[in-house]
Amino acid sequence: MGKNNSVGTNLTVADATKFLNTLSHNGYDVDKVYEYAKYFKLDFSHLHSARFVTNNSNWPGFHITQESGDPVNYFSAHWDRRSTAFYNWNSKDYPDRWFPVYMPGRVREQIDAASTYDNPYSAAQLRQQLKTQGIVPTKEP
Repeated sequence: MGKNNSVGTNLTVADATKFLNTLSHNGYDVDKVYEYAKYFKLDFSHLHSARFVTNNSNWPGFHITQESGDPVNYFSAHWDRRSTAFYNWNSKDYPDRWFPVYMPGRVREQIDAASTYDNPYSAAQLRQQLKTQGIVPTKEP
């Protein structure tokens, strides 16, 4: 049980490389460049990261990680409150901007979504969100 009664799971796979390759061909962003933004905060915790690509950033995002120091075939999975891997950028709320440098709106939206990481949904809240997305059937309790 995690923060706010959130839940996660651990996986052991036969071949980590094949596992990550399979995820990358089945709707997951695997070890994408945007993951390295964490390095600016001196966060080197993820050795590998796979995020299921959602429709938009407001949907919860399923995130599979291999942490530094984990065994080679060991992964952890959890749901983030908001997805940082999404198809449809919300250009209305996150337009491209010029600060001292150019900041694409999509990147701004990803940063905003990532800021919710430390406030996960509880298991019950997540279930309701997944019903809204159609991942959990609406007639389920």
